[in-house]
Amino acid sequence: MAPTASAATQYGCPGKKIASYSVTERNEGFNLSNVYLYYDGATGKNCVVNRRTGLGEFGTRARLEVHLWAVGGQSASDVGNFAEQAGPISISAPGRCIRVKAVVHTVSGYYGDLEFGGFCG
Repeated sequence: MAPTASAATQYGCPGKKIASYSVTERNEGFNLSNVYLYYDGATGKNCVVNRRTGLGEFGTRARLEVHLWAVGGQSASDVGNFAEQAGPISISAPGRCIRVKAVVHTVSGYYGDLEFGGFCG
């Protein structure tokens, strides 16, 4: 039997991908990482990862962050020197809007950040 959509995982997040955004370098504008947001209808949880790209020096350890919070509710963060991705992190946010923040640093000195929201349930 094939796995259901909620049982599937990508980058460690179960559920269905509901959004993806690029974190661009502040001055040069190139893509440093991709942020993927998932929702798992079976558990009611949102999950997010911040994954480096080649220009974001994928495979090289440098500061990488991902933050997920429900407005007026739970929050989770993963911050450290990661070679591939920050996260996955998950929260339960029934009836609340969620927000995501992602930050990327490279050993070459590039930097980018992104914040988004508007996903309410």
